[in-house]
Amino acid sequence: MTSGFPRAADAPLQCDLRLIALVIAALAALFTALPGSRVGAADGPLTITKAWLRPTPPGATVSALYAEIANSGSTDDRLIGASSPAAGTLEVHESRSEGGMMQMRKLPDGLTVPAHGAVTLAPGSYHIMLIGVTAPLVPGAAVPVTLHFQRAGELGLLARVADVGSAGGAMHGAPQGPMPGGMHGAMPGGGAGAMGAPAGGGTAMPHGTPSKAQQTK
Repeated sequence: MTSGFPRAADAPLQCDLRLIALVIAALAALFTALPGSRVGAADGPLTITKAWLRPTPPGATVSALYAEIANSGSTDDRLIGASSPAAGTLEVHESRSEGGMMQMRKLPDGLTVPAHGAVTLAPGSYHIMLIGVTAPLVPGAAVPVTLHFQRAGELGLLARVADVGSAGGAMHGAPQGPMPGGMHGAMPGGGAGAMGAPAGGGTAMPHGTPSKAQQTK
């Protein structure tokens, strides 16, 4: 005669199935939270990938965030700011070579992310400047950052602090030593302050319209 209760022999199997389900759920959550992994709103057109931060040398209080931002939508969006518990202020910046000197400046109007296109935040080009870093950013650390967009709103991500020293050429010639104070002074082109712009990096795809800040010097 059988009853509606599970047999004792079935109990270990049911426990194993529950354990497997928990492991799968944990792995899925871990994957979505991996630093630099694909980030985007479930119903939005923006996707952020390859996010990483520069480590801070001893005594430094500034860093920079780099990433790739793709827009699969039919309307331009604009990166207008960012925030993070790791720094007091985050600003959208651009660095460019002018007259053999590397100049850095804030983009008060933000940065256009073109429809059906992408923009790259990269050394020597567009980036998010972290000002007033609250604690040293050491290689391997994962830092939460929220990017603010004009249309998409806020998108959060985890950015890995890169080991620039060991990466060498992989970081496109990024400097090994401390960054210049404030990172806003003129620096000789090709020097450490240039931060080694990667080939093709930091420019929007031809689908988008440059912002006013990008058109004026």
